[in-house]
Amino acid sequence: MNITKRDALITAISYADIFDYPLTAVELQTWLPFTHKFSRSYLASLQGRTLRSWKTSDGIAYYSLRSIKRLVEIRNKRRFLSQNKWVRARWVAGLLRWIPTIKLIGITGGLTRSNAKEEDDIDFLIISSSKTLWITRAVTTIFLDVFRLRRHPKDQSVKDLVCLNMFISEDGLALPKGEQDLFTAHEVLLMTPLWEWNGTYKKFVSANRWVKKFLPNAWEQQKMNYESRIMNYEKS
Repeated sequence: MNITKRDALITAISYADIFDYPLTAVELQTWLPFTHKFSRSYLASLQGRTLRSWKTSDGIAYYSLRSIKRLVEIRNKRRFLSQNKWVRARWVAGLLRWIPTIKLIGITGGLTRSNAKEEDDIDFLIISSSKTLWITRAVTTIFLDVFRLRRHPKDQSVKDLVCLNMFISEDGLALPKGEQDLFTAHEVLLMTPLWEWNGTYKKFVSANRWVKKFLPNAWEQQKMNYESRIMNYEKS
């Protein structure tokens, strides 16, 4: 897709602004859509006219199209609030990994960027072994219900409950073509595995190579960081 540098920058920042998440220059380069590069001087030329920026006391500059100082404060607050949610997510994953048909447990949604609100639930993606999708979903749902860990559609308070956001079978890892867009490309590349078995995470990303055309830099960065994104759970 042909897109100007300006439009690419505006698209990346606009997308992040939806989630009240101002980007640093490095993050902006990573999540630049459809193209690979912009220069810092070009970014500087847009400040004041198109972009708003704010540099914190530690020298990190953030960029937005909106009230930048307020958004930086929101981002920092949510990063702090997300810490306990990560602890809880890892604990729940440590329980679910003993279900023998589960091959990967991952986080999706705002928590992937430590950008969760205090009242938010925790979105899980589960990959099951081949031809066990429905039994895996049933067992996982029952397990979480027994321990009152699962979010239900009519719940009024969902803080720290697990939302079973997506189930995928390892014999159908590629997302449907009708869902292959910029939003889903972000979801694929931001998905953070809490636990996996037998290289399932790498298989999932490889099956969704289409994300490269939307977010080429993030795709390359994901490949470099593969090992570091696998967290502390290993099959014993």
